[in-house]
Amino acid sequence: MQHILEEYGTVIGLLLLVNAVIILLSSPEDIFLNVGIIDTNLHHKTPNEVHVYSAFNFYDRTILNEFPENLCSWNGVQYGSDEKRATEAFKTDTVLLRKYYNGSRSVQFVLIKSENETVLHRPEVCYRANKWNVTGKGTENITPVNWSGEMYVNKIYVQKGNAKEVVMYWYMWGSGLQRNVKNSVVVMISAPVYYNDPDETNAVNTLNDFASEIVPVMYKQKEKSGIIGKQLIDKFGIFGVIIEVLIIGLSLVLIFYNKLWKK
Repeated sequence: MQHILEEYGTVIGLLLLVNAVIILLSSPEDIFLNVGIIDTNLHHKTPNEVHVYSAFNFYDRTILNEFPENLCSWNGVQYGSDEKRATEAFKTDTVLLRKYYNGSRSVQFVLIKSENETVLHRPEVCYRANKWNVTGKGTENITPVNWSGEMYVNKIYVQKGNAKEVVMYWYMWGSGLQRNVKNSVVVMISAPVYYNDPDETNAVNTLNDFASEIVPVMYKQKEKSGIIGKQLIDKFGIFGVIIEVLIIGLSLVLIFYNKLWKK
């Protein structure tokens, strides 16, 4: 045991210290896969991150087939043959493709789950590959029905010839400190800009209205709790502080073991 500590104590201590700091500065939702995450970035956390409970298992094709075609004021049509072609073309695990209508307004809804990271790139890459020009981009805040706060999504404006569209999209996956593409899902919604519209305002409003109704069907809101370090202190008081000091102290002892005890 002494030989192991002399040879590997510093490495073990550094690993323990790094993991201890990460855990203490994280919330339980960051570590335990009991909730899902929605965010505007596929790889890294952003201030737009929202924690949710998924109402559907978006990784199970059978369950996903039960996703409602009628949503409040929107009526949907599923394109099964297009889904099959998209699955084969992009080598995806799951594709859900719908067209939703509300009077004269229409929205295309696409959900893609794949273990192939090249499939889950930003949608503007696909649009450019299909000869669309991306004329603008940013984020949009939407207010889902019965939610206590807002949700941010990516927004791009695209054009090919006289055709124009507004596209909004976001990423979702099981929670965890490392975002793994193998359990990632991208959700895209798009609306056309009609020739008699002076600008993209009507299309943006259409997508906002649609998203505000479909998001509560897909997810239930989950408030993110405080970091574990603070929760330990709040729950155990001085004993929580002692626990954290011991964890950090043990790491430091291992790091400096050779200097402290080696003859």
